Parts: sequence; C-alpha cells; structure tokens
Amino acid sequence: DSFLRLPPDSRLLTQQSAAATLLFCGEKADAGREKRLTDAGARIIRVSEQEGRLDLSAVLQTLGQAGLCSVLVEGGAQIHAAFLAQALVDEVALVFAPCFVGEHGVPLVQGASEGGLFGRPLVRTSVRQLGVDILVHGYCTDPDSLFSEDVFTNRYGYCLHPR
Repeated sequence: DSFLRLPPDSRLLTQQSAAATLLFCGEKADAGREKRLTDAGARIIRVSEQEGRLDLSAVLQTLGQAGLCSVLVEGGAQIHAAFLAQALVDEVALVFAPCFVGEHGVPLVQGASEGGLFGRPLVRTSVRQLGVDILVHGYCTDPDSLFSEDVFTNRYGYCLHPR
C-alpha cells in the first residue's frame, strides 16, 4: 500500500490474530495516515520505491530478516506481473473457475509481460479439483535447487535468504 490508502477501520486490522498486520509503504506516504493506521494496530514499514512503486526486493528482504519464510501474494494483476517480471516467485497456485467471463474479466497479469519468469514453464506441476474449481500448482524453479548454501535455520524451520 504505497500511499497507506487502507482505511483504519478495515477488517484487515480487526482480525482475531496474534500475528501483526504489516503494511509496507513508500517513503513519501502521509504521516497522518501512518499514525491513524498505527493507532488501529498496523505495523508500518517504509521501503524505497522504484519507478513509483514499492521496491519488492526491499519488502522481501525485510520479511526475510523478520524470519518470515513464505509470502502469499494475493493481489491484483499489476502486483502479480511485478513479482513475475522481477523473478521473485518460487511457487505458484492458480485457482480457475470453470466459466467464461469474456472481455470484462480481470487479467491474471497486467503491466508487464516479458523478462523475469514470463515464458518459463512451471515444473513439478499438479492439477487438482477443488469443488467445481481447478487448482494448478507448480514451481518456477525446481524446489530442490532452492535449498542450497543460501539457507538459514530459524525457529520457523528453513528459510531462504531473499534474493
């Protein structure tokens, strides 16, 4: 949330969870919004920006240093494209609904379509039916190659150093 647009009364901040709600924002985000969100329970983390967007490598580095080993990127088409273009994706789980939505549907990726992981096939794929939906799961890189000398151990188990 580059500009801290999340409303302080958002359900994201009122969940019954022991885990902190982390919000990453740019260095120029409004201090008043930061205070309101902090008062509502969010932990605000400012990171550098690249081309007007949060530096995703800085976000992942911060999470890795905090011992968070896995991140679910459940965003829109632009954030998916950004992670793929920067090759910051290791594992993919795509859920498809078996229906045609036509030209008014929302694209999976938007804003980038080359470089990074675009055009590379997933490996170790599997397909599973979830009710009427279909789950396609796979890895962008062979998972065995992810665990090398760049691995460290912490109380959560094995974590990769952020790239």
